[in-house]
Amino acid sequence: MSSSISGGMNSREYFTNRWKVFLFMTTASMLIQTNIYLLIPNYQLIEREFRISDFLIGAMTGFYILMAGLFVIIWGYLIDKADNRKVLLMINTFIAALLTLLGSVSISFSMLFVIHVLTGIFIGSLSPTIYSMLSDLFKPGERVRAFNIWSIVSSVGSGIGFGLGLLIGIKYGWRTAMLYGSIPLFIAILIIFLIKEPLRAASEDELTDLILDSGVRYTYRISRKDLKFILKNKTTLFLIIQSIFVYIAWGSFSTWALHAISRELGTTIIIATIILALASIGNLGAFILAPIADRMRVINPRYKTLMAALCILSEAIFLSLMMLSLPVINIYDTNVTNAVIGVLEKVSENKTLAIAILFGFIGLFAGSILGPIRDSTLADVNLPEHRATAISLISIASLVGRSLGIILTGAFSTFFLSLRTAIVFSQMFLIPAAGMWVYLSIFYISELKLMKEILEERKKALESYVEKSKKFLKSS
Repeated sequence: MSSSISGGMNSREYFTNRWKVFLFMTTASMLIQTNIYLLIPNYQLIEREFRISDFLIGAMTGFYILMAGLFVIIWGYLIDKADNRKVLLMINTFIAALLTLLGSVSISFSMLFVIHVLTGIFIGSLSPTIYSMLSDLFKPGERVRAFNIWSIVSSVGSGIGFGLGLLIGIKYGWRTAMLYGSIPLFIAILIIFLIKEPLRAASEDELTDLILDSGVRYTYRISRKDLKFILKNKTTLFLIIQSIFVYIAWGSFSTWALHAISRELGTTIIIATIILALASIGNLGAFILAPIADRMRVINPRYKTLMAALCILSEAIFLSLMMLSLPVINIYDTNVTNAVIGVLEKVSENKTLAIAILFGFIGLFAGSILGPIRDSTLADVNLPEHRATAISLISIASLVGRSLGIILTGAFSTFFLSLRTAIVFSQMFLIPAAGMWVYLSIFYISELKLMKEILEERKKALESYVEKSKKFLKSS
């Protein structure tokens, strides 16, 4: 470990300006996220031009997501190793923007396939980079709210990308959609350049004053042997495992619920989309639950983990009740305006449908806070130079879980002869996930104390360095 002293920043100034930095970071994240869904609404145009099948176009997107997920562990390690995280993100975003431009002039589907998959690899560095920097920007009792806002704003970017690709693709073609789709990435690079990168470990109570007021740099960085240290952390290990179970359930519901409603309730995809949209308003519950979770963390850290367990069980119960209680609808309107009116009229007339949607609302309301609580808990029990790598392991576990959820629900549907029943069965994977949160609450406190002890030791080492530097300067 080496250390250095730079111009110190007053603690109050740092934490006052953090919302401006946070705004820049989340905006950049939203713009970069537009790339993910850019091509999806233009599948038919691409298939028609290159004369390919659904299998090949699906494989392209599948490999894009797969490679973005698998390479995230490499990016996580490099981010924890890097002295300047925002430069790494700028470089990767610039490469992704160039690849997007190059994809717009693809002369064959093979070329487009390779370019799109490579783009996914570089886009994959976004999540661990922003996560690492946000952890240094907000204190432990504030992180659930920060991660929640970041998650929601980023998801808006995916919607913008889909809409941008759809509107431009319909009018000018998929190539023009990709061409214009690179613009948000270039804007994101400019925004990232303007960001004053948060100082590593500046939000840790043990080190805040030393780093911000004395100007000491926290120069501890991850090494290969630290990977074992991360996985020996019981809380981290259980968060990884429970993510697999949670995303089995979520992969099932998010992928198959639309088809289950349209197929088994006598209606169209449009009607099914409107019904799920009404229930999905519950996702806004994270704005209410996030401050509560942060407050629980301040009162007693264990309360936050128990809150997560309660929310997971609530999600499992109420989403299952929704799928089981939805009645046959028999609305086949394909006009969007008429469909919305028809659903609202049906909800006012049919109490069973209204209750079913309410169940879905409650389930999604409860589940909306699980990601931010998980991410904040992960930051609590990992050292500042380990967090990007730790969240990368969670990302891979989530990817595996979601894939399993999609596959298993398809298999369960064949076995039960009902897609709705298969989705309900998949929600049962949330029960062991809730149990893991209860179990990890037992040793979560002791691992928080371990992190505190390590940071206190590092504080003493940095203070010793400061004293030696002052004596050296005086003698000079």
